[in-house]
Order: sequence, then structure tokens, then C-alpha cells
Amino acid sequence: MSDTNNTDTVRAFAWNAVPLTFGGKARQKDKATGVAPAPFTKQERVLDWEKMPEASKQFLARYGAQQYIADGSAGAKTQAEFEAGIDSRFDKIAAGDFSRVTGERAPSDDVETVAKRIIREEINSAAADRKLVLTKEQRAKAVATKWEKQEQKYRQLAEIEIADRKARASDEDINALLDDLLGLGDGETETEEGDDEGEETSDDAE
Repeated sequence: MSDTNNTDTVRAFAWNAVPLTFGGKARQKDKATGVAPAPFTKQERVLDWEKMPEASKQFLARYGAQQYIADGSAGAKTQAEFEAGIDSRFDKIAAGDFSRVTGERAPSDDVETVAKRIIREEINSAAADRKLVLTKEQRAKAVATKWEKQEQKYRQLAEIEIADRKARASDEDINALLDDLLGLGDGETETEEGDDEGEETSDDAE
């Protein structure tokens, strides 16, 4: 991702006509029927930031920042992962890099970003084991020092993680395609020929 793209996006942004889109997306399946309701009709609205009262601006800025940064730690299983997720969002804000935010929670595929996240998680984990509370500045300095001394090692670890992530995503895409082809998308169970004598599928047994 280049800085030029970010700059062009910022220049083109009109604060008196902030575009917002609602609806038009697939909805979750109903638990009782197993059928997904039709999407809500797409709604496109425009928000005029310049005409909003100051209280509204402050609320939206605080709420938006809180939500965006909190989403960075979604799915965290350890304190280290939780803190690393939050720090990664602060890093994106500082860099003005939101190229992978739309619709996301997909981790970045940028090698350096992934590598530094791995370092940050190791540092957070080590600090937690020793019951140390690091400030953001101390953590950033530790990451920078580790990166300077062992950049090649962590680049390799990041490349392995990214390759593994892409492989899993590819497997999921293939499985989803097979499910569609075999009509398994609505919870049906695939059975092999010759194996269904005297057996019930999970759906038949219910």
C-alpha cells in the first residue's frame, strides 16, 4: 500500500457530504428455519459533518474510535493478544493505513506488520509471566530493539504465518464451493454411496 493512495483518499473526502451505506448485505440464517431472511433494502445516506453540533462530533469521534480500536482485539484468547490487537489499531491510526479495514477483521498480510505483532505478543507474554506492566513507550522501544536485532528471524516467522493463513483461506473457499455443488449449504449431510443401509442422517433422526 502506498502513501499516495492514502493522500488521494483524504484529499477527495468531503466533510459536508460523508457517504454512509446501510443494508444490502446477506443476513444470518434463522435458527428455527435454517433459512436466511432477504437482505434489508440498501440505504445510502449522507452526513454533513460541518453542520453537526460540537456534541455530536465529539460523540461520533469517541464512539467510532472506541469501536474501531476495540475491534482490533476481537477474538483474543490471552492478555498478550488482547493488548497486541489494541496496539495494532493505534499503529494503523498513527500511520493512516486503513487499506485492510473495510469489512475486515482480516489480519494484515504485510510481512513487517505481522512480524512486529509477533514480537509484540512475545514481549507482552514475557512481561505478563514476570508480572510486569509496560508502558506503551516501553513496549514500543522493546519491539524496535528486537526488530533491529532479529529482523530476518521475525520476517521468516511472519511469512510462515501469512502463508499458513492463505492456505487455510484457500481450503475454506474450496470446501464452501464443494458444499454449494453438493447442496450442503443448508446443513445437509453428505453420505457416501453404499453406506446408508440401515443408517439415519442426523436430520432424519431428529
